[in-house]
Amino acid sequence: MAKGNKRRAPTSPEGQPPARRQRVGTGQGNNNNQAVAPGRASATGQGLTTDLLNNGNQAAQPRAPPAPAQRALRGPLPVDRRAAYPPRPAPTPVPRTEAEIEERITALRNQLRYPHAIARLMLVGFLSGAGWDVNRAAAVFWEGHNRYSHLNLPLLGAPTQSNQPAPQAPIIHRAQRSGGQVRRGDSVEQGRLRLLVDVQMGLRNSIFDNRPRLRTTNANMTLLCHEQLWDNDEITKVVNGLNGDYKKLSERLDRLRPQTGHQPSRDERLALFISITSTNSWYSARALLESRNWDLALAIDQWIRQGGIRVVDPPTNIKEDLQRKGKRSWNANKPREIINGEFDDDDNEEEPLGPPDKKIEGGDSGPFKGRPSSSTTNRVQRTGFVIDDDQKQETRPRAPDASRLRIEYIRNGRYGVEHFDGADPNDDQRGVRSRFSWNDGDTQPEFDWNNRTHTSFLSKWRSDRLLKITGEKKRLEVRTPFNKYERDWLREQEAIRTEERFYELAQQDRFQSGITNQQAWNETLRKAPFDGRPYPMPAAELDALAARFNQQFGNRTMYTKVLWDDRTKKYVYIPKDMSEVGEVPRPHRTSLVIGQERRRIRAYAKHFHLTYDGNVPGGGTPDSESDSDCYEDRNA
Repeated sequence: MAKGNKRRAPTSPEGQPPARRQRVGTGQGNNNNQAVAPGRASATGQGLTTDLLNNGNQAAQPRAPPAPAQRALRGPLPVDRRAAYPPRPAPTPVPRTEAEIEERITALRNQLRYPHAIARLMLVGFLSGAGWDVNRAAAVFWEGHNRYSHLNLPLLGAPTQSNQPAPQAPIIHRAQRSGGQVRRGDSVEQGRLRLLVDVQMGLRNSIFDNRPRLRTTNANMTLLCHEQLWDNDEITKVVNGLNGDYKKLSERLDRLRPQTGHQPSRDERLALFISITSTNSWYSARALLESRNWDLALAIDQWIRQGGIRVVDPPTNIKEDLQRKGKRSWNANKPREIINGEFDDDDNEEEPLGPPDKKIEGGDSGPFKGRPSSSTTNRVQRTGFVIDDDQKQETRPRAPDASRLRIEYIRNGRYGVEHFDGADPNDDQRGVRSRFSWNDGDTQPEFDWNNRTHTSFLSKWRSDRLLKITGEKKRLEVRTPFNKYERDWLREQEAIRTEERFYELAQQDRFQSGITNQQAWNETLRKAPFDGRPYPMPAAELDALAARFNQQFGNRTMYTKVLWDDRTKKYVYIPKDMSEVGEVPRPHRTSLVIGQERRRIRAYAKHFHLTYDGNVPGGGTPDSESDSDCYEDRNA
């Protein structure tokens, strides 16, 4: 084992060595699912595991909630099984692993949807203040912060100014209104449009005259925002990292522009356009695309000029008219609010906002000229395309998330949806299976999001239905090999873990150059398992590794390499477009697949003496496959 001081890459570009990775907590959660008492960490008085949050986003101890939010913490919740609101919810334990924390953050983001509500620190604040109960955190948002935002109420459980991580040097944020806040919209579509317009106008503002290369077309920026799930913080990071290089983004968009009569190609564009706009009327989205000859860029330009999609009713007495007047099975454009313990539905369609106040210079795409790039076109061979496909369908859910209970898709130009019936597959009494009622011995509980048996069945159902809908023979994460940046990242994590474990056993501070305990050092060298097998990795640690991997790569197109420069004694940040080395956006990976990959990469076998499977395609060679940026002669 080398004695060198290996530095862990930080999560923010401040040039400071980051803290050591937090250990997995063991505290128990709220076992009776009671409402959280004001001013306490949880109903049982246990501290929340906010120290597990990634990227240093640690939440402060929750304050006493403002009066409008107390009803949401103490009162009843509505009931709708298909919305993941059961009548008898299972107890909500405090998350103990990074994977569980990320799953709850994602579940709350999927439920709220509005761009002004999905910033990570904001979601963490609501969850920590509600005992990490996803549905109760959503109720706090609807009852308190969202309804009474004009009162400037404190955010329940929000981090304090002193413990917030230092942000990156802002570019887009300075163009946002209200000190960097995302403007609100009366619908998700309006919120996304306002965010897009503010980003584009900010990049054209006079304060950015010295960086005109950051500008791009509205269609390009829309695709970028969509790939970053309309998270303003992530959009800012990617725009800063690209530094005006939108070539790959344009190539991905160009593939979706030529006029085509190929039905799968049209289905792909329609599913993507519905996902981008969050419109409730899929038929109206199809009508707009048809009016632009299925050119996605021109359709996006028209969407921005109109300030939304104008609702077009399908002709009477046709299939689209009979199926909810051409609407989706749920209103993704206006998520249901929770008021006084009940769902408050709003099915009224918002009128388009109209054109932006100022014309976005250079925003229009113009007519398509030439041929699309020779990028991969394997997707257009599919028989169906999923709406709001976040590439996470194969991972096992760990939190109530209604988006996991349905699969919306476009096939042959029409909308379809599959709903999970929540039935126990082993409950075949009298040939009738009870929906959302599982037989666990003497009791019949509701579908339990904390029960691995239940959620594994849901995950299997999703995988089976997705394979049938899309017509693909393999699941996404199985057919998509790891790219070199993902493998490099896993190698780095394995190296850090091996070194940390070694120094712990050797009773040595790994940041000290000298050996403090020679006897322990020699004993560890003798006993260390370097004889062909890695240090054992418990299931909880493997889940945490998978969670960090998915946060870094899942559903992303860009990756920022972080390197330590010994000459300048600073970290170097190099943005990488992963479309150059594989399919994008990248799929989420399960813990099982991550565990398998640890033993499949030949470089692991060379550097860490792991066994590997030489028959796996893309396994590499025993030589290091690290990116050239890792060498001294890099040209960043």
